[in-house]
Amino acid sequence: MKTGMNAIMGPTGSGKTSLLDVIAGRKDPRGLRGGQVLVDGQQVTSELRLSSAYVVQDDILMGTLSVRESLLFSANLRLPRQLHSASVKKERVESIIQELGLQDCADTKIGTEFLRGLSGGERKRCSIGMELITSPSLLFLDEPTTGLDSNTANSIMALLHRLSRCGKTIIFSIHQPRYSIFRRFDHLTLLHKGEVVYVGPTSKTMDYFKSLGYECEPFNNPADFFLDITNGETKPQSKPDTEEKSLAALYRESSFYNDVTKELSHVIGPADSVSRGGVHSSLMPHPSFTSSRWCVGGLC
Repeated sequence: MKTGMNAIMGPTGSGKTSLLDVIAGRKDPRGLRGGQVLVDGQQVTSELRLSSAYVVQDDILMGTLSVRESLLFSANLRLPRQLHSASVKKERVESIIQELGLQDCADTKIGTEFLRGLSGGERKRCSIGMELITSPSLLFLDEPTTGLDSNTANSIMALLHRLSRCGKTIIFSIHQPRYSIFRRFDHLTLLHKGEVVYVGPTSKTMDYFKSLGYECEPFNNPADFFLDITNGETKPQSKPDTEEKSLAALYRESSFYNDVTKELSHVIGPADSVSRGGVHSSLMPHPSFTSSRWCVGGLC
């Protein structure tokens, strides 16, 4: 997955979140059958957390804090004290508020069931902002549009698209996006029942399924079309013999699979050549005592 918008799509239960968690290093490797996760050709473990950020599907925010207080709390907890002074942290918070368009609600409380607060889109942007504090090069998001209306979801994805154009690699799972969202994807991974049925440029997805005999009706949303194929609701028209093989098997016979395999062979190389990363204590933001102090201070 390269710099840009990398979508992991598929019907419910296809394994989108599981794949995202594996790539992000949030799954216990003892439960996996095999494979490697490489970043810039290096095999990583917990070091990935220091160069990446993960936005969960359900916002985890303290409802009694304002947007500015939430971002400052994240900065105090995650930015190394020896490298960032209090004034630098505040400047970083103000920069993110401007970048995410949160100026009008910067001093508004997040909100609880008893306290009126932010809208759904503002909460999502605040969650993203708390992860952007560390200026990660990798940003993972688990279904960032869930629970949002179509216009709000579109604005959130437009924000992520702008971030991806600043050199960040955005990797996210998503279920059934509208076309205005789908067209922003640079790279698509399509799953079905835990298996890959397509990996490649989003712009070439329609041509790939057309080569298998699947015809998309005019004005049909491509995202809906692909889900109809994986769910078996759309059948191949010009090549009915493709029904005899699974979509995963057909993908493994395609040129797209060969292209990915060749590219991976260059990235991975010989087993001995893969360098292994490690966590250096100097990179850790704070000792546990300092982190505990900020957590208690943020809750009071």
